[in-house]
Amino acid sequence: MFRLVPNSGIQFFDFEFNVKDFRSIRFSVVREERTLRFSRLQLHEDGESYIDESGRPVADDDQVSGSVEAALRDFAGQWLPLPFFRNDRTGPLNWARAYFPRKQRSADVKIVLVFDTTLGEHESGRALEGDELNRIASLMPVESDVVAGETTFGVPKDHEGIRTFFEQRWVGDWIKKSWVRPERINPEAEEIRNRKALANYLALLYSFGSSETVDFPRCRFIDNTADSTHRPIDVDLVLDIGNSRTFGLLIEDDEREPHVDLTRSYPLEFRDISQPDQVHNRPFESRVEFCKPFFGPANLSRLTGRRSAFQWPSAVRIGDEAVRLSHEYSSVNGVTGMSSPKRYLWSRTPVSVEWRFNSGGRESEDSALDTGGYFRNFAADGEYLADVPDALPAVTASFSRSSVMTFFLMELLLQVLREINSPSRREKQGQQLQARRLRRIVLTMPTAMTRPERSILRRRVETAIKEVWQGLNFAPDTQPKLQMQWDEASATQAVFVYNEVVERFFGDTASFMYASSRPEARDRPLRIVSLDIGGGTSDLIISSYRNDERSLTPRQEFREGFQCAGDDIVKAVIENHVIPALTEYLAKQDVPGAKNFVVSRLGAVRAGESAKRLIRRQQFSQQVLTPFAYWLLEAHEGSDRFGEDLQLSASWDRVFGETQPTREVLDHICEIDGLAEPVDLSGFSFSVTSAQLTHTVYKVMEPFIDCLAEATYYFDCDFMLLAGRPSRFPALRAMIAQRMPVMPERIVTMHDYEVGAWYPFRNFNDEIGDPKTCAAVGAMICALSEGQLNDFHMRTSELTMRSTARYIGQMNQGRIREDQLLFRNVDMEQDDQSIEDAVFRCHPPVALGFRQLDLDRWPATMLYNVTLSKSNLERDPPSVMDVTLTRLRPEDDPLEKLFEIEAIVDGNKEDLPRGLVRMNLQTMVTTDVHWAESGSFNLGGMM
Repeated sequence: MFRLVPNSGIQFFDFEFNVKDFRSIRFSVVREERTLRFSRLQLHEDGESYIDESGRPVADDDQVSGSVEAALRDFAGQWLPLPFFRNDRTGPLNWARAYFPRKQRSADVKIVLVFDTTLGEHESGRALEGDELNRIASLMPVESDVVAGETTFGVPKDHEGIRTFFEQRWVGDWIKKSWVRPERINPEAEEIRNRKALANYLALLYSFGSSETVDFPRCRFIDNTADSTHRPIDVDLVLDIGNSRTFGLLIEDDEREPHVDLTRSYPLEFRDISQPDQVHNRPFESRVEFCKPFFGPANLSRLTGRRSAFQWPSAVRIGDEAVRLSHEYSSVNGVTGMSSPKRYLWSRTPVSVEWRFNSGGRESEDSALDTGGYFRNFAADGEYLADVPDALPAVTASFSRSSVMTFFLMELLLQVLREINSPSRREKQGQQLQARRLRRIVLTMPTAMTRPERSILRRRVETAIKEVWQGLNFAPDTQPKLQMQWDEASATQAVFVYNEVVERFFGDTASFMYASSRPEARDRPLRIVSLDIGGGTSDLIISSYRNDERSLTPRQEFREGFQCAGDDIVKAVIENHVIPALTEYLAKQDVPGAKNFVVSRLGAVRAGESAKRLIRRQQFSQQVLTPFAYWLLEAHEGSDRFGEDLQLSASWDRVFGETQPTREVLDHICEIDGLAEPVDLSGFSFSVTSAQLTHTVYKVMEPFIDCLAEATYYFDCDFMLLAGRPSRFPALRAMIAQRMPVMPERIVTMHDYEVGAWYPFRNFNDEIGDPKTCAAVGAMICALSEGQLNDFHMRTSELTMRSTARYIGQMNQGRIREDQLLFRNVDMEQDDQSIEDAVFRCHPPVALGFRQLDLDRWPATMLYNVTLSKSNLERDPPSVMDVTLTRLRPEDDPLEKLFEIEAIVDGNKEDLPRGLVRMNLQTMVTTDVHWAESGSFNLGGMM
């Protein structure tokens, strides 16, 4: 018996059994008009013939057998309706379904039960009574099923209840539509197979309802109206969204306990919606794929009289599921997803090519996005209608890349709400009869994230919360609070400091401070520098710590972030090693002009490339080139001989194993004019030495590491912490140790840092393992460290995000020269700071960026792109334009634009229209999409 939380959305329950525990069942089949009537047969006492319920023998031609084992084959990968009735009576008809996984490797199998926990009163939005209550109760649970928690639901044990359900017209149509058909089948054979599929399904229901050997699960609702259970347990979500990967952490706060027990935290567990037998609980890729949720044919479900059963109000899949869908169901009709919305928060212009749905393997699905369904509350550019006065609902799916973050977060929130109240999670956490409530969302941010991007991200989260709450018909006053205060590098420091104080010094902060400070530096606060090298940014923060009566007071001394990190290393490995090796392989396969061919398919996008080729090059990059680069870097992670000529040999089988790229994607390279047969890539292999790979990593990261080392030298730090997946590369660790002014024994690599039992995701060696988890765990500590943790107190409210945009000007080659500065020593967090307007000579396009230090050589970060407005592209602009920029206050712009164009004059000081040029937020150096989206690489060195 398991328990469901009423109105907790769609809930899943895994049921495992052995198919050998079920016997086959024989039925008589009689056609009555357009309907097939099935009756269960009994074996005659002679042991040879079968008789019906009246005792009459049934001819062999009128018999059909069914079994659970055959049903699993017939309906592999399908959702089927399931009669899960109250107290073994008929009804409710439409609130439970079962999914049969595609791959069952043995007699021990698993099916997935899914329940729509919405109560009739909640769905209707009002109290029900009389005939209306009876009608609704025949379709779904109602409030009377919850009171006292006494109503038991399960597959009926009596045959009459099952037969009543089975003979529903919509059920028969569902079964006929769902069984797995061969590519070609004639009508006569299909009719025979229909009978067999129906028999197998009916046998499955009988077996589940009355088996003596298998205890099929039954359930009840928890009574959340009772005094003992009405108050739910609060749950906090801590979320670290990266450009490459995302990780979520959940922690329960039981009000009966004086302190929060960190060991009771757990990772966000994702249920794969398109393959619900798959569950993911590790850091996941930040990929998004537009794909409708599917729990069976909605048109047949509506025939029951219930129009909105099994509503999952999100039309995107994320993480591992999105990656799988993008690989398995490639489309050339349009773009169905993106690698990460995080890196495009700035990009709020509508996309030029409409988004399409990934079919998810359902060939009948229309790939055009239904803007009136899942997206009815959004404008064409993806902005929330409630936030944009006079905006109209979308009629085209031209959502900006920035707005896709809202859809990403909606799916993530639905998974969170499902997970915290799932039967299995409540059983693991204890107190199964208590519902859970999402109280707070703690969101980490990159250390040097710009203030406009922070504002945009906050709006995306708030919109996602409002839309999910509306979609689930939840009360607005139950929405979780959002806390965006701590950056990823500071969170990493919190992990280190907490573990040192609690595990090594048993809560004695004074001893920790004394032992951790260098002897010559004990007269000042302890200083720690942390470098978090993620997928999109490398972030450094230097903080000092002071002990104040058993409480630590942190102070941020310096923060910096550069847009050079793991993604850039992956791209460099592809350009310097994978593509040259592929070119050489193609040449050996007698591909004419192999170099020119590869450059045309994988180099810079050329004018006139077809939509199909643009999509295929992106898919080839994602499915072939990137996995090879990852394999090489993972091999490099496990090697200490990084400076030697150790051979790292990558081959097709080693990289892909059983999971092969799709044939259509391979044809982007393999089908070549002039060759009789497509090129076979299964023999593709090559070797790279550790020294070569080290050189590639150095070339990408060295300029930025040198700058960060210079800042670290100034502050004379006691410890250095290295986090982020690339920090596991031996070459990168060696380069940092060589350049950073911190003693090597005081450089701590977080992936092999030993932690106590409190760390929820440590490996078997009691090490952190995957450093991606550090930011979320550290943010959890920051959120709880002012009174909710035992033996540890730190004033993390002192830690706040601050802008690093101090010197703003025109960028050239990633730098801002002294004579190109427009604003000096700006504090973007100080809204009342008086800043004089700046004038610059504009020859669009102009890149405006910022740096933190008053040094020409310090790397700059892109902030705005100044271009001619589209309405003026065909006109000849004045040869001289002087543009005046003025500082905006937050109340002047809903998305906190920092500056706006105040005036434009020509060479004669004559006023020009301010709309002549546009200034758009842009934090990527190029307006083109990221290489992970475009599949375009810099191959100039190959020509």
